[in-house]
Amino acid sequence: MSRSDPLLACIALLLAAASLACASPGAGPQRADTQAASEERSAADDQDVRPRYFSSEEVDVPARPLAPIEPVYPAQLLAMGVEGDVAAQVVVLADGSVGGAQLKSSSDRAFTVAVQDALQIARFHPAERRGRHVASWVLLQWKFRLE
Repeated sequence: MSRSDPLLACIALLLAAASLACASPGAGPQRADTQAASEERSAADDQDVRPRYFSSEEVDVPARPLAPIEPVYPAQLLAMGVEGDVAAQVVVLADGSVGGAQLKSSSDRAFTVAVQDALQIARFHPAERRGRHVASWVLLQWKFRLE
């Protein structure tokens, strides 16, 4: 094997690689596929794929607790004579379970924790819309008052 044979083989490989990279039949469809996929992702992003939660105004029968939701008064705040309020937007799923809650206002973190604990065991009669149970959100408020 002469010294020029490996050099010629390298040049041939480089030329073959360059011709594949520059070939329009291979490059064109790849770009089109990539662009089409990008457009599909953008279209999917534009559509709301999150679950739909109806407000109380959008349902025929709003969700309501099966039993009173009574958070435990935080002992430390009770001992200190502190009163307070908590408001939360609660997601009630179509099966009556709590799907989550978003705090709207709270006068103390301990009151918030008490409400969160109470919501973990709360059950609801779900909202109804057009004769079907649907997921909805309700605004609930708690007042912590000393007796």
